[in-house]
Amino acid sequence: MSEFVCTEVRGKVLLLRICYERTLNCLNGEILAEMTQILREFSRDRSLRALVLTGTGRAFCTGADLKSFTELSQEDCVDYCMDYEEDIFHVLSSSRKPTVAAVNGYALGGGMELALACDFRVGTEKTQFSAPEYGLGWVPGWGGVHRLGKLVGQAKAKEILLLKRKIRGPEALNMGLLTELVENPEELVDRALEMAEGLAELNPLTVTYTKTILNDFDVPACDSLVQGLTNGVTSKSPYARQRVEEFFNRKK
Repeated sequence: MSEFVCTEVRGKVLLLRICYERTLNCLNGEILAEMTQILREFSRDRSLRALVLTGTGRAFCTGADLKSFTELSQEDCVDYCMDYEEDIFHVLSSSRKPTVAAVNGYALGGGMELALACDFRVGTEKTQFSAPEYGLGWVPGWGGVHRLGKLVGQAKAKEILLLKRKIRGPEALNMGLLTELVENPEELVDRALEMAEGLAELNPLTVTYTKTILNDFDVPACDSLVQGLTNGVTSKSPYARQRVEEFFNRKK
């Protein structure tokens, strides 16, 4: 167990928690590196047949660590987005094993993208999806634009992203952003584990072939490049720099 990411094996299921609660589980470099390693090991371990991903406290994940992200050069920003899209987000979405996100609160920006990369999403009335990076003049860099459009349709995706809407649990369920809504937040992870345990009992080849066929319609191979470039360009634009500076000034 590390300061940032906690793992626990429940039978054939790996439970992965982002446990950096004091930052609302934002994705700093250490968390991203640890998750990359954990997902590689999960992919290779034949005894593990499903994954549950969740956060601790009030947030599932609140996206990239804004301070460290803004310190990157434009070139480094593009590489950062591309590398982790391929190492984490694409690995989750294209994994031969089923993945379930237990969305225990805020899923903002990259946190929403993380949930979208999973096969199933279970939430509560406290679950909230949004893309606050649009208020900073950025475009999501980890495949979330494409995955959101595929999941809820282009019109709804534009509404969520460009109108900067906050989508809470019941509405998320109605539009297909959530697979299931749990009434009691205390039972959220247990329900996600129950779902994952059922998936883990399926024929692995059945799961692999089904996901492979469906993933033919998933994020194109070039998408990590396209979204990495668009994020790198937009996040370093004069408009974005001004909005980020205003954001940090408000926090002082």
